[in-house]
Amino acid sequence: AILWVGAQLVIGGGLTVGELIAFNMLSGRVSGPILRMTAAMQRLANRDLGVEIPFVDRGAEIGRMAQAVQVFKDSMIAREQAEADIARQREDSESRRLERETREKAAGEEIAALVNKVAQGDLSTRIDEQGKAGFFLTASQELNRLAATLGAMTEELATAMSAMAGGDLSKTV
Repeated sequence: AILWVGAQLVIGGGLTVGELIAFNMLSGRVSGPILRMTAAMQRLANRDLGVEIPFVDRGAEIGRMAQAVQVFKDSMIAREQAEADIARQREDSESRRLERETREKAAGEEIAALVNKVAQGDLSTRIDEQGKAGFFLTASQELNRLAATLGAMTEELATAMSAMAGGDLSKTV
């Protein structure tokens, strides 16, 4: 009877140890992937977009969970790219705006300088039309034409006045 009780204890203990080993193996197959997925998700939450999502090619629940996390990762990458593109477009737009404002300011200063020279009687100055477009090109062309016309008129008037001073009244204006 004692032998029988001892055998039952040994068999029962062996079964319990076997159950513990089987439980540990089974829980390792489930908790191991979950722990790896959790680590990958934490890295992704910390914006580590280089993290590889494990078990994406696996079936069952772990695989579906991994595929869902991969979708989140892909969306984050696409969003980061879109934000970078928008920032680059903003910078390009700002750069073009600053260049345009610089050109406009320079053209405005050239126009003001020409007007001041003409007002002082210097009709030989012209605005450089290179690199201008639109309004500033048209304004520069018209002001250059006006300065040339005023110069021609002044020259013609000076020639007629000089001839008149010399007694030649045949010159007309």
